[in-house]
Amino acid sequence: MKFTIALILCFASATVFAISKDDEYRTEMYKLYKKYSDNAKDDAYKLALYECGNKGNYYCSVRLADMLFVEKEYKSSFDHYTKCVGECEGHCDFHLGYLYRTGLGVLQNNTKALEYYKKAAKAGVPEAAYNIGVYYSEKMLHTQQSSDEGQKRFDDYARRNYAWLKVAMAMGLSEYDSDEGTKKPAEALLIEKRHILISHALMGSADKLAVEICSGIKACKQ
Repeated sequence: MKFTIALILCFASATVFAISKDDEYRTEMYKLYKKYSDNAKDDAYKLALYECGNKGNYYCSVRLADMLFVEKEYKSSFDHYTKCVGECEGHCDFHLGYLYRTGLGVLQNNTKALEYYKKAAKAGVPEAAYNIGVYYSEKMLHTQQSSDEGQKRFDDYARRNYAWLKVAMAMGLSEYDSDEGTKKPAEALLIEKRHILISHALMGSADKLAVEICSGIKACKQ
């Protein structure tokens, strides 16, 4: 299983008339978007986005962060994603989670990664829930089951792995990137995980955990 990354333009639905601070920010971003034809290679555009973001416009910050992320300027993209935390329907939180998890542009920190992934999932990003599931899958692989304590940890990771993958699907995730580089149906992941849970008598508690997590996420359909 691999981590998933998704790029979107959170200001794509910008309106022309500013009726609130958020609409004002989107309108300002949209004007820059049109003026520079969203040319990511235009240094003047980047400077305009930088200045706009420094004035508090998180739409400008996220667009600049996305551009820098694509260019693999991870440290700079991290700095600008921190300016739009909690905005753009979890977009910035998701990318901060990804950067913390992979250690790109910032010191690797699983605690921080999970914190931001959970915020992004709550905001409606299914890839965030999926990546949390992948995290627990990796924990399973690195946990020895030779002791009672090790078995207990493995079982807990297995429950969390399945629950978050099930939540990702309930949020709309239909496929994932396999280790072979191909797209596979998300349902295939759950079938694989169910065998482990059934053999450890964990199926019931894993489903219960998935329901609990889903209940706290508006985009998750029970």
